[in-house]
Amino acid sequence: MGRNLGLFCFAVFLFTAVSFAPAVTLYLLTGLLLVTRWGQKRVTKKLQLAREVTKGKGFVGNDLEVKIRLVNPTWFPVFWCTVYHSFSQLSTDRNKVLLFLPPGRQREFILKIRAERRGIYDLPPSQLVYGDPWGLTEQQITVSGEERIMVFPTLRALRGLTLTRRMPNGPYRYSCRLYEDPTRLQGCREYLPGDSLKKIHWPNVARTGSLQVKEWETTLKTDYGIFLNLREKDLPVREWYYLSEFLIELAASLLHCYAEKDENIGFYCNGKAFGGKEGIFRLPPKRGKHQEEKILSYLAGVSPGHELEEEALLLEAQRLPAGSVLLFLTPVITQRMVEIASRLRKNGFQPVFLWPYFPEGKVPATDLKNHHLQWHIVRKGRDWDGFTVTPGTTGK
Repeated sequence: MGRNLGLFCFAVFLFTAVSFAPAVTLYLLTGLLLVTRWGQKRVTKKLQLAREVTKGKGFVGNDLEVKIRLVNPTWFPVFWCTVYHSFSQLSTDRNKVLLFLPPGRQREFILKIRAERRGIYDLPPSQLVYGDPWGLTEQQITVSGEERIMVFPTLRALRGLTLTRRMPNGPYRYSCRLYEDPTRLQGCREYLPGDSLKKIHWPNVARTGSLQVKEWETTLKTDYGIFLNLREKDLPVREWYYLSEFLIELAASLLHCYAEKDENIGFYCNGKAFGGKEGIFRLPPKRGKHQEEKILSYLAGVSPGHELEEEALLLEAQRLPAGSVLLFLTPVITQRMVEIASRLRKNGFQPVFLWPYFPEGKVPATDLKNHHLQWHIVRKGRDWDGFTVTPGTTGK
């Protein structure tokens, strides 16, 4: 009797357990789904995604950096989230980051963008995709802004660039006192009629009771002017992109070369500035990193223009002081350019033509020789190789 009762109780327990377990499991799963859905709604309202460009300027080949900050202020975790960032205009790379974000925490990470081409670009939107642990639902957040990425032209080595000058150039003292160097104070002397009031040395005036003026050491250090011709009509159709990038990289390399030597550099171009109108872009000669950065920023976004006449750029050379070295970077050398350069040479300037080599190009070598003008052929190496500069002797 007792044995039969035990078997009966066991059978009742087994039947109850078998019928009760699915119901409990179903209730648990339903409750978990409801809690997860409620938590996802809270996360959608509170989740914060922000970005900041930490390294937005660089040269071709550099890695630019964008910092992504993800904040979860809720008490519900983000089981999985993926951040996508694609920048097809600048790079073929596609960034993707997968992570887990606990409740009340924040995560920061850096997205690196390889700069593959020169230009100024608006940073495209970044996307965040997240969802429940089972992958049944997904939510998406898009963050955008007005950040910009600036990629400077490639800097290449200049091999063979030797300029023959008709006067000493550099920090040399000279007795004729053609130029005064305001960085070298030689002493003071008494004021003479005709002296500029800006030269008065007021501490000496207070000490001696008579007018004293500053006297500077003299030098023959000349200025450099880089003249970049990006007139669309002067660029052959078949070589349009190649020559424009060639000239822009050559201008940037010359700028960097002379900036490292602490020379006074002026820059003039007839291209179209990024986001601006066409016209002559001009920066008077100065030295220092600030001058170099301003010119490189312009070169990063410049494109060929077509509104100006060919002589407009060369006539800008008259703004420089006599004795300046004028570097004309141009895809063609016309008879009109030769005439203007010859006139500038007679007025005390030192014009030099730098011509980018391409197979179909021709140079009026005879006219240049007759006018005693310097000109050089510039060839660009492959990939990251430098420029080779050779003195021009023939039309090729």
